[in-house]
Amino acid sequence: MAVVFGNVTVGEDPIPGIVMKVLVTGCRGQLGSKVVDLLGSDPSYTVEATDRARLDVTRPEHSLQAAADFRPDWIVNCTAYTDVDRAESQPEAAFRLNDLAVGFLADAALSAGARLLHVSTDYVFSGEPTRGAPRPYTEEDPPGPLSTYGASKLAGEERLRRHPVPSLVLRTSWLYGGPGRNFLHTMLRVGREALAAGRPVRVVCDQIGTPTDAWSLAAQVRAVLECDLCGIVHASAHGTASWYDFALEIFRLAELAVQVEPIGRDEYPSRARRPAYSALENRRLRAAGLDVMPEWRKGLEQAWKRLSASQA
Repeated sequence: MAVVFGNVTVGEDPIPGIVMKVLVTGCRGQLGSKVVDLLGSDPSYTVEATDRARLDVTRPEHSLQAAADFRPDWIVNCTAYTDVDRAESQPEAAFRLNDLAVGFLADAALSAGARLLHVSTDYVFSGEPTRGAPRPYTEEDPPGPLSTYGASKLAGEERLRRHPVPSLVLRTSWLYGGPGRNFLHTMLRVGREALAAGRPVRVVCDQIGTPTDAWSLAAQVRAVLECDLCGIVHASAHGTASWYDFALEIFRLAELAVQVEPIGRDEYPSRARRPAYSALENRRLRAAGLDVMPEWRKGLEQAWKRLSASQA
């Protein structure tokens, strides 16, 4: 195992000739931290772990220099502007990170002879009922984002599609389980506060998607690094849930006997519109025999066990 932070390599020297070099952006985020942990514990990889302090992906010269210095086989882009509501008032910031920066990383990857893996979102879809009976979106379904965030992520996908660099876009959904703010951590905090105050927790019940834990998605990233897939693939956990369903399962695992009240989206004020239904079907991964994603409850159970162990 060898993980590089700046000019310092932590771990054993790689075995010549069989080690893949992977540059990971956003190494302190939900997904990036797990990708670094997973690949860094595998002797088949040498990982360059970068955060914004080390690599500002919105500055093209930074990306070009990082790729030239490390000469990776893959650049895995886990950096993103993910505040869906704030993006409505900060569209320039969202597009700079989710669109323009993707092009800069693509230029850097091409110059270094590397491939680029970019992570996108289910929010590129509208979830509108014009599709007939709800069914998970496949890679062939046309996008139609409702929010600035979704539009910025779709713009990044389109920029990468037009770029000559060999690339792979992983669309995922409802990511949680890494460091920072996410639904799992929020519900645990809110649930404990509500239980102490003797009040219920109100959770949206009419927005449907698939909760996807960061560890499982990191494992999926590793699975595709050795393959020849290109273009867009869907990579979410299996099954569907509402935020209400998700909250109930979190409270069950945490043994929090809190009352949970289902509410409609119209009762939960938000600046950004969100798709009512945005579940993804991992059709291309399954066809390639590369789908390692769990059913969403299983992923949550494993995430809860890891969280509990880390707090023991």
